[in-house]
Amino acid sequence: MNCYPVILNLEKQKVLVIGGGPVAERKIKTLLDCGGKLTVISPEVSPEIKRLTYAEGVVWLDREYKDGDLNGFSMVIAATDDHETNSKIAREALQKGVLVNVVDDPSNSSCLMPAFFRRGNMIVAISTSGASPALASKLKERLSYEIGPEWSDLTQIVGEVRQELKNRGETMTDLDWESALDIDDLLTLIKSGRKDEAKHSLLKRLVGGSL
Repeated sequence: MNCYPVILNLEKQKVLVIGGGPVAERKIKTLLDCGGKLTVISPEVSPEIKRLTYAEGVVWLDREYKDGDLNGFSMVIAATDDHETNSKIAREALQKGVLVNVVDDPSNSSCLMPAFFRRGNMIVAISTSGASPALASKLKERLSYEIGPEWSDLTQIVGEVRQELKNRGETMTDLDWESALDIDDLLTLIKSGRKDEAKHSLLKRLVGGSL
């Protein structure tokens, strides 16, 4: 599959999950973390999903999926244990222009769910284009050890510098940024508790004598 990677902003977007088992449960928790407004359709759901209907405001419709259920939703996750039902959901999503992820069936999906982790505003996502979710998960685990919490501080510092330069009317090219971002040096300063020095160092590399 020749997929195009994107990061979706699901804050306050209406997302539908069809299915109530362990896979649906994992998807629901991740989507809630991303700010989605969740509705679940399934005649049976796990105890944890039931808990989320009270604790997180997840809407649970205690019934089977039917045609027309996708109206008004931005995304749907088809997580039932019935292949034909998942295929029907995918067809309706295609007709209505709704993003759909069919669990364990990338060929019927218009979007795939990568394995990912966060470091503040940094999101590191790994996908095998549906070939092996287990491999993506293993790689996520390895990278999460290599990319520690200091990267969250680095992301914040770079964002602050970028905004400060914009406020001053300074224009930097991609090459300017690539030359100025001495990652190892900046991370060393951050790890030693010298975040202000790291920020000043980055600004100096970018604007030199005009700082």
